[in-house]
Amino acid sequence: MVEPGGRYAYVTNLYGNTMTVIDLAARRVVTTTPTGAAPNGVSFSPLTPNDGAAAEIALSLPTHEQAETEDGVERHDEHH
Repeated sequence: MVEPGGRYAYVTNLYGNTMTVIDLAARRVVTTTPTGAAPNGVSFSPLTPNDGAAAEIALSLPTHEQAETEDGVERHDEHH
């Protein structure tokens, strides 16, 4: 995968469990770094990083007991 700027190529080495970065202008390997098992591709985002603040979403999930009797009908066996 060639990065959007066209300077570097990122090559995943499926059987070596590594990724190699190649400087295309200099025609040399910049680095090879370990990855997880069998890396298979590289992705880039056109978006710039934000200020680092992660969005937090609060979810309220019913408990098992609430789901069973929410409308007064026992639903214990529905998920079996």
